Amino acid sequence: MMFGCVTEFIKRRWSILKNIKLKYFIAVILILISVSGCGLTGNDPVKKGKRLLESRSPADWYKAAENFKKSLKSGSIVSNLLARSYRKIAKKCLERASIEVGKIESRFNDEVKIRKEIADSPVIMNLFNEALTNLITSSRVMPSSKFTYYYLGVGFGQMARIQLIKHKKKDLLKKARNAYILALKLDPKYIKARYGLSMVYLITKKYTAAIEHILTILKMSKRNKKAYFALGRIYYEMKKYKKAENAYRILLEILPRKSRMKNSVRRNIEILESLNEKIRKK
Repeated sequence: MMFGCVTEFIKRRWSILKNIKLKYFIAVILILISVSGCGLTGNDPVKKGKRLLESRSPADWYKAAENFKKSLKSGSIVSNLLARSYRKIAKKCLERASIEVGKIESRFNDEVKIRKEIADSPVIMNLFNEALTNLITSSRVMPSSKFTYYYLGVGFGQMARIQLIKHKKKDLLKKARNAYILALKLDPKYIKARYGLSMVYLITKKYTAAIEHILTILKMSKRNKKAYFALGRIYYEMKKYKKAENAYRILLEILPRKSRMKNSVRRNIEILESLNEKIRKK
């Protein structure tokens, strides 16, 4: 009798135990499914894409873009991530192109020879083309990204710098200008885009427009070194040597004590002092 009661007790406890085990088993299965992504749709490619985008390998950024493309219907967040993927690839291409350009510049002194060597380099031209292709694609995916338009301006500007054919150079500078303008429409306080636009105006000899944008930068960033250097250069091109000298003197004051730029700024001041002296003697 005693033995029968014990058996019944064990059976009841085992039934309860089985139910608990079953519940735990189902819970574990559900957790595994959610982690592995089995049976899920949009979220998994997005998570995978995010992981790939954090990689240091450009090959992974292409894979990230492919993952984001699978989930484009998920909304603007995914569109932004996809645009960022293309932009990241483009930035790397521009960086690599800049390194290759630097190698050629270190080998030659003649500017025309340098530009010809760069234009004849399939590696550099492919990098520029890949960068611009990815940036244009990025702008189509996310038309409201100021960063994409800024880097488009950079890319077109760099291509214009090495272009030997005048009408092609002019066309590239126009595209660079338009890209910077679009970036500034999205964010008028975007200093990098405004500086890029001022450089396009400097190259195209629209000095008044260039100064206008540089002075706007200095209102937002009173100790902006690049802006003062550009201001000196623009005034020099306009033959306003005293104003150019003043801009360089301000720059000399705000540069760090050990800055390598100080020597070149001092040389510029000396040249301008000499020019101003000649004007006074006339």
